[in-house]
Amino acid sequence: MQGVKQAILVVSEALSKQNYEALDGIVSPKAVKVLKHRVNRLTPSQQELLSINLDFFGFFTRSLSLKRIKGTKDVIVEIAVHGMTMIGIPVERESYIYFCYVFQRKYKNGMGGPWIVKLVNHTSMLI
Repeated sequence: MQGVKQAILVVSEALSKQNYEALDGIVSPKAVKVLKHRVNRLTPSQQELLSINLDFFGFFTRSLSLKRIKGTKDVIVEIAVHGMTMIGIPVERESYIYFCYVFQRKYKNGMGGPWIVKLVNHTSMLI
């Protein structure tokens, strides 16, 4: 799970700085396109909230699934991770940022490809 944690930190930091090139090979091209569209519409203060605070950061595996690709022996492994971070002290409900990342890895002919982020979602109670 250390790799998942590192990937979440890298992706969240890149998004907060609109550094989409840093997402190459980590996030699927389709997801990068959607993220660019959405992140570019955020205010600078909202973009700052995308960066996850390492000091106040926790996550857990929400689901793990295997999908067989019909007509082949290929398999896709998918892991959904949920977590939260805080944006400051004092800790109030409004200070929590919740997130979900979905990682996917395709196995073709028994060989695993890279782990790729397929979904990124950050939300908060902030208005």
